[in-house]
Amino acid sequence: MKLVLVVAASLLTLSACGRSIAIPGGSPSASTAESAPRRETRRAPRAVKVPPGHYPRAGQCRLWYEGRPPGQQPRATECRNLMGRVPDGAFILHSGKAWDSGYDWRAHNRRNPGSVPHTIVELTSRNRD
Repeated sequence: MKLVLVVAASLLTLSACGRSIAIPGGSPSASTAESAPRRETRRAPRAVKVPPGHYPRAGQCRLWYEGRPPGQQPRATECRNLMGRVPDGAFILHSGKAWDSGYDWRAHNRRNPGSVPHTIVELTSRNRD
């Protein structure tokens, strides 16, 4: 009886290490296998169609909400005024592009240095840190 308890405790300990083990008389699917490592899922940034003439002038930013008519979108402002005020789901119009606020632009810029303006990295970082 003591041997059965020792074997059972050993099996529990080994199974907690992230590996499955073969149990004599068990099914073939219970053979030794590594657990698949978790991968960070990276979704692509969303795209939005912004009518010509609605992008802010150089050095400014504008929030844009998908599905809201152009006349009901917030006005352009200095980018620094949006620090900590960019809601998830909005887009940031800056430098002639629409930047998805829900996307991790900091990680994107680490993978592709220089591909994202510093302003966008800063405005969207609050959602990640």
